Amino acid sequence: FIIVAIGSVIAARLLGPGDYGLFTLAMIIPSMFCHLSDLGISTALIRFTAKFKHESEKRKVVNLIKTGIGFKAILSLILAITLFLLSETFAKEILKRPDITLPIRLGSLFFWGKAILTTIYSIFIGLDLADKQGLLMNIQAITDAVSRPVLIFMGLGVVGSILGVGLSNILAAGIGLLLILLLVSSLNHHSHGENFNFPQQVRVLVTYGMPIYISTLILSIMNEFGLFVLAFFTSNIEVGYYGIVKNFSTLMALLHYPISTSLFPAFSKLNMPKDRGTFIKMFNFAVIYTSILIIPSSLALSVL
Repeated sequence: FIIVAIGSVIAARLLGPGDYGLFTLAMIIPSMFCHLSDLGISTALIRFTAKFKHESEKRKVVNLIKTGIGFKAILSLILAITLFLLSETFAKEILKRPDITLPIRLGSLFFWGKAILTTIYSIFIGLDLADKQGLLMNIQAITDAVSRPVLIFMGLGVVGSILGVGLSNILAAGIGLLLILLLVSSLNHHSHGENFNFPQQVRVLVTYGMPIYISTLILSIMNEFGLFVLAFFTSNIEVGYYGIVKNFSTLMALLHYPISTSLFPAFSKLNMPKDRGTFIKMFNFAVIYTSILIIPSSLALSVL
């Protein structure tokens, strides 16, 4: 998060408020497509990989990993092609900025890479492999923080910033897929049991994750709604300032992200009502620790 923040500040200063506003607007549609592509797969992968690993069902873990990545790759590729073909319409009719057609098209790189990367993160979280997730996050952050300023400095402007974001996600996703292949190969050597078919696995993942996916999608749309309003009624400079403010607000995630990330797989291993006492203790500690971190830090951010 710190590396991304530094890179974003440098990029914002190089672009200036006006071009940074265009960059912020150009990222709206790819970000929305990224949310659309999930269908609850990432949430379900955390739940079931943690559960099956705890139950030593390695064959089920392998099958779910293959299904999750395969389904997400196919769906996100279809949506990426759709985004590429409809970029001009989005730029002209929705954002009222015909000059960001090319940046939106290049945003399909970001979208596809981010969609795959999110799925890989979910697998590593569910399997308690936070070190591998952290490695990928740092690779993505460093690539982003270096490539964006360099490409902007080379005179590519908004296009360079979009390319930097896209390439960083594609690179991290590629390395992540290699790590997943090694993981699956290792699990295959220590697993046994019958395979279950692809449609059945997809149905299990989507059925579980859909309620959370719908609520998350609604929240994501509401978060982006402010940018759509700004696109209609304000200048690129004002949008740029708004985007910079959002960057600083995401620094708050630095504090609560480790706690929130660890909670899902931890709770997934509990057997209710057998572990009711442990459940209550974990829940109380989570609320207390998060509050201790978030309340004073949010006040500090406001003051500073």
